[in-house]
Amino acid sequence: MPHTTMDCSKVCKNGKGVMSLSTGVCICDSVTSVEEVCDGKCRYQIPKVTVNPNGGYYYYDPINADPDVVETMSLSKSDKI
Repeated sequence: MPHTTMDCSKVCKNGKGVMSLSTGVCICDSVTSVEEVCDGKCRYQIPKVTVNPNGGYYYYDPINADPDVVETMSLSKSDKI
């Protein structure tokens, strides 16, 4: 992945990192892993949202809903970007 010499010291915790030319985002030398923030059990328990082809979305809450039930919601025109 190509990098640039832009300064990432203000956004990286340890002050060290490089900016990706393809994404424009700093890639920091010290990054907290997903597992450290929220392990597999934690990620399983959080609600999931996916977009459907009709412009609406599916919402699934594994803790408060029947595992086979997924709510389908539509976005109104005012909600669409």
